[in-house]
Amino acid sequence: MVLMAPPAFNDFDEWLKNAQDPEWYYGELGYFYIPIEMPEGLIFKRVSPAGRSPAFHYGSEDKELLEYDPKAITIKWRSSLLKTTDDFETRVKNISEPLEYKRVGNHYVTECTAQYYRIIFEKYDREYKDEEILFKKVFWEQDGEFFDAVVPTTFTQEDIEKYCVAKRIEIR
Repeated sequence: MVLMAPPAFNDFDEWLKNAQDPEWYYGELGYFYIPIEMPEGLIFKRVSPAGRSPAFHYGSEDKELLEYDPKAITIKWRSSLLKTTDDFETRVKNISEPLEYKRVGNHYVTECTAQYYRIIFEKYDREYKDEEILFKKVFWEQDGEFFDAVVPTTFTQEDIEKYCVAKRIEIR
C-alpha cells in the first residue's frame, strides 16, 4: 500500500483527531512533538506534512499563512522512522548544504538568505536583496530525536535555547 501525503490542517484539533487513527498517514508514529513554548504574539497557523513527520507553523496574527512573516516559526520533528547511522553533525551538514552552519550551545544554526529562499520557493517573488538574511534554521537533538526549526533572524542564543525545545505528545 502506498501512503499519500496527508493534507495540511489549519485546525490543530482536526489534525489530532486524524493522527489518532492508526490507519492514517501518521498513525503508526504513536506520538509527535510540538514546541513547549512560543514567543508572545505568535499563534498556531498550520500543521503540514514534512516527510514522515508533521511540521508545526506559528506566525503573527496579522499575516497570512503564505505571506512572508519575519516573526514566524516552524518546528519540524524528523521522525525516528528516519533515523540514520549518521551522527548529529553529519545529518545537519547534509540537510543544511549548501549553507554554512555554526554551533550555538547545543544547537546548529544557519542563516538563510533571500537568494536561498528564492531557490526553495521560486514561485514567491520577493523584493529582497539576495544577501539579505530572511530567517535562521536551527537544528538540535533532544531525547534521541532530531529536530529543525525556522526562526526569526532576530533570535539570539537565549531565544534559541528557550523556543527550540519540544515536548512529546502521545497520540494514543
